[in-house]
Amino acid sequence: MNFRSIYGIAGNFFHQPQREIRILMYHRVTEDKQVKDKHITVTPQAFEQQMQFLQENDWQVIPLSEALSQLQSGCIKHSNQLVLTFDDGYRDNYDIAYPILKKYQFPATIYLITSLINCDPYFLSLAHLTEMFEGAITYGSHSITHPNLTEISLEESWKELGSSKIGLESALGYLIKTFAYPSGYFNSIHQQMLGELGYSAALTIAPGGNTCHDSLFALKRTEISFHDSLLDFKNKLRGGFDWAHQLAQQHSGLYPVPQQPIQRIS
Repeated sequence: MNFRSIYGIAGNFFHQPQREIRILMYHRVTEDKQVKDKHITVTPQAFEQQMQFLQENDWQVIPLSEALSQLQSGCIKHSNQLVLTFDDGYRDNYDIAYPILKKYQFPATIYLITSLINCDPYFLSLAHLTEMFEGAITYGSHSITHPNLTEISLEESWKELGSSKIGLESALGYLIKTFAYPSGYFNSIHQQMLGELGYSAALTIAPGGNTCHDSLFALKRTEISFHDSLLDFKNKLRGGFDWAHQLAQQHSGLYPVPQQPIQRIS
């Protein structure tokens, strides 16, 4: 057992058990040793092992829409529920992750950078999206170009949030209701924009489980990374690493800055 695993076990003592829904955040599932951002990657073997653990230990993997329904109604059925999400829309989500998800009959939601669809061989094509949609995979917007929303103008933010939604709806033929903040950066203005644009929820990278008291436009997620052993994964499911992730993100300025309400931008 390494120090990382010990931190996770110790973190379980800080996490107060409560009825919550945890949303896991993945990016890439690949063996590619040339990947630059290794911390957002898990190997196929690790991903398979994690999905097998969920199935064998009575974790219920539910669609994001079901999680939102429970959170909104104020009635979370039980705390052994999870949602699986993937950010960016990498091609390996189709080649590697999707067959494993099908094997375990797990639903998932992929957040797409719309400018990369059909335009980059490392990312998903419309054909991939259509095929996976038939196999319990749903989609949300991750913007057009993946900017830091707090560093661009309000007009640019409106376009990133709105045009990405319209583009996906046109291509896929169904309503896009959720958004994932690029790199986790946002403020209350962006939350207001999302509501005006017709989104029903938005996902952050802030760690933790989600309760009925949390804002649907600031849902927390638990990042799963290359460094996680199976023991680390188990501890993350129970909030063992939340405290460490929260400290790191507070120092990096990822938490939203309150802003005054704005008028709708047209």
